[in-house]
Amino acid sequence: MSKDAQPAGGSNTEAGIPKADHDAAVATAEKTGRAAGAQEATERLSAAIGAEGVKGDAGRMSAALDLAVKSPGMSGADVAAFVVANVAAAKPAASADAAAYEKTRLAAAGLAQPGGKDASQDATSRILGNYRASTGAPAKQG
Repeated sequence: MSKDAQPAGGSNTEAGIPKADHDAAVATAEKTGRAAGAQEATERLSAAIGAEGVKGDAGRMSAALDLAVKSPGMSGADVAAFVVANVAAAKPAASADAAAYEKTRLAAAGLAQPGGKDASQDATSRILGNYRASTGAPAKQG
């Protein structure tokens, strides 16, 4: 019997349910199931990638995403635990030193201020002097 063929007896019902009602129920169930599945997948990936020890470490996040995609039966927590146990943590960058960062930031902030002075002020004067000498531009006016 084909999909469009009438059932025995000539009515357009399946198991006592009108076909239109059946089709509407199937469409609703499919839509609801897809939404629930998408929500579950999002929560699973968020748990795997956002777990302590994984979050913020690009290598571990990449490994967690790869494992989660390739092992759909593992929970997000299981993926994260496996990655933390088996993937080395990234070494912090040398520039991550807070004192070095603060020193660089303060030096740059001083240059951005009117009248900010440091060793680059001498270089600026030397460069301007060379420019004026080569172009014949007048020295400071005013």
